[in-house]
Amino acid sequence: MKTERNPILDPLLLLIVAVGVILRFYSIGSESLWQDEGTSHMFATLPMAELLGEQGKAETNPPLFYIVLNAWVSIFGESEASLRTPSAIFSILSLFFTYYSGLYLKNRRTGLIAAAISAVMVEHIYYAQEARTYTLLLLGATISVAGFSRLFANPEQAGKTIGKGFDWMAWGLYLLGTSVSLYAHNTGVFVPSSLTAAAIISFLVKPKRYGLGFAINWLIVNLAVIVIWLPWIFVILNQVSDMSSFWINMPKPMDLIKTPMQLYIPIEGSLRLLSKTAIVATGLAFLVYCWKKNKWDLLCMLFLLTGSVFIQAYLASYYQPIFIPRLFIWTLPMFALILAIGAESLRKPILIYSVSALLIAMNCIGLKDYYRKADKEYWDELALAYQALDNHKTLKLLQPADIHMPLGYYLEDADALNEESIGIVDGDPKETTYGSHLVKHLVSVDKVTAAVVGRERLLVVVRGTLNSDPTTLLSNLESEFQLTEKFRRGHIAIYEALRKNR
Repeated sequence: MKTERNPILDPLLLLIVAVGVILRFYSIGSESLWQDEGTSHMFATLPMAELLGEQGKAETNPPLFYIVLNAWVSIFGESEASLRTPSAIFSILSLFFTYYSGLYLKNRRTGLIAAAISAVMVEHIYYAQEARTYTLLLLGATISVAGFSRLFANPEQAGKTIGKGFDWMAWGLYLLGTSVSLYAHNTGVFVPSSLTAAAIISFLVKPKRYGLGFAINWLIVNLAVIVIWLPWIFVILNQVSDMSSFWINMPKPMDLIKTPMQLYIPIEGSLRLLSKTAIVATGLAFLVYCWKKNKWDLLCMLFLLTGSVFIQAYLASYYQPIFIPRLFIWTLPMFALILAIGAESLRKPILIYSVSALLIAMNCIGLKDYYRKADKEYWDELALAYQALDNHKTLKLLQPADIHMPLGYYLEDADALNEESIGIVDGDPKETTYGSHLVKHLVSVDKVTAAVVGRERLLVVVRGTLNSDPTTLLSNLESEFQLTEKFRRGHIAIYEALRKNR
């Protein structure tokens, strides 16, 4: 297979990656961990036997990210920057595979444009600076797509059997990337489902181009994927059957429009219209290119890896709601490929570079707002306020129950948090699964007054979100206690509760 230049050694690619490194590590440890990052820290510091045992299986994500993070913090420590660094590395590595995909789908310039757009994408960088699994999912998906793009570029080679010109690199990338995706996040299943649909449609549209050998190899390699994923499939089935209290709500039809726009057009204000116009124009150029060149298989492939993923997740939500924006960030490189192919198809260099510069500039404007506005939580400040108020004879109420993870991260004596603390849950503690396995003492919100009998003083720590409203808890306490707000920052707060009749 002919390429224009080694994708790893291309100096322009290395320059793009260097910019990506700077943007992802700039101020990476300055913000406090937020709720979900506290969860990552807790799992990353479990003994490996517990992480791979029942406690790890109770988490709704597969263990791969936590295994990597566990090894990482054992070497580099548990600071905020250290916890987030693996996510940044995964995001950076994905730039190489984004370039690699563009190189095979069209040419070197396409790969460079796609990598450059990806390097400055706001959501790409946001999740690169978060100690969660989403950029590992993104990296796995991008590796898988890079392998598929190599197959796509030369299906005759892809159809050859082992020992007779079998394309080990292409199939190996697909197998590796898909397996990483499936063990990075449960919604990683949309990676092979989208690519399998693309392979089937491509084979049906152009049977002579892809051939029977391609179809046979596809079946064999995907059977290998299933075998690799098999141990976790049984865990997923158990989780899905016991997720009645899971916090994600059923999406609305408009979310099919709002969520892609939130991810792909992160700019607010008057420039949002210009950004929309540039993206629509480039998208139309991509459609014209596919039509003129009879590349319906390419169109199908990239639509299935972007737009259709939102539809797949929406439909799956009728069984179990899973539709939240961050689950779709792995589609960002695929969207960048659409823009890059559209820009490259304009043919005249002045148009190609102007449109590409505009797309990159639009993301850079969004980055300015991202770095200026902190969007994490302030558990470090809350912990200081908590320690100033706390004494070890005071009962603590935590709602939701799993906020002990980010709070415990910042306490000097995190173990003291569980000495006399109760986690408050909305439903029956016996039925609560998400996060409840991490708290020793659980009480439903309507039973809280019975649980504090004889107490003269309480500390109440709450995190108020759309899915966790502390109003009921505070109302139940107000009948017997005088509540005083001692700390508030954003949607996290501490209340001191003194019994009224003392």
